[in-house]
Amino acid sequence: MPIVVIVGNGYGNLFTAGEHYITLSGYQKTTGKNCIWVHNPNSIRHLTNEVQAHEFKKVWDLIPRTYGFYILYKMSKYNMIYDRSYYLTHQEDRKKIEEWAKGKAGKNANQEAINKQVFWHFVKHGTIEGRTSSPYFKVTTYKNKYKDLQNSFGKDNVLYYAHYIDYGMKEGRTAYSINTDNLPEKNIKFDSEFSKVFDVNYYYNKYVDLQKAFNKEKNKDYEYKLMMHFINYGMR
Repeated sequence: MPIVVIVGNGYGNLFTAGEHYITLSGYQKTTGKNCIWVHNPNSIRHLTNEVQAHEFKKVWDLIPRTYGFYILYKMSKYNMIYDRSYYLTHQEDRKKIEEWAKGKAGKNANQEAINKQVFWHFVKHGTIEGRTSSPYFKVTTYKNKYKDLQNSFGKDNVLYYAHYIDYGMKEGRTAYSINTDNLPEKNIKFDSEFSKVFDVNYYYNKYVDLQKAFNKEKNKDYEYKLMMHFINYGMR
């Protein structure tokens, strides 16, 4: 399947002096290098339908990561790394972010539209800057905890967020210290049906991190907090 990407300038204006769309149609090794087949409408060769092979690294370097990161995922996939209220309350420049979001949303925008712009701020700026956006994912913790990821991604924060979404959760990797004060709550009616899928003592005894966060001796409402954790995060 061909992929349309937006590229910036670099490598002597390889594709453009500003920003520009190109189409990627294939991948293979050419003369010992990993290459991408590029259809570039800025090129004279495009008129003759000739495809050019470009070194993968150069193409990759010129793609602004935030565009690709945002397009690759549905918003629902960000649940474990992004919580709007948590994101805002943990930024020193919160007012600036909120003003930015309102400006992007427009004068007569409703709150939902503004909230989407706050999310876009996280994607476009927060991921690059390594901002904390959820009580259950801190990119600096994730980066420092796993040396195999450091070797692969270096200082590129965006790739750590993407890795966690695609692989980290499935592999059981963690990057958080639970803060019970910021645990999201939902209006759930706990009845006999819920006990079929959740046993509070089993859940508590199985996970050491939860024992530390919701210690029985220190939290009178530990059962409720464990249930909320299970509903908001554990099931997922």
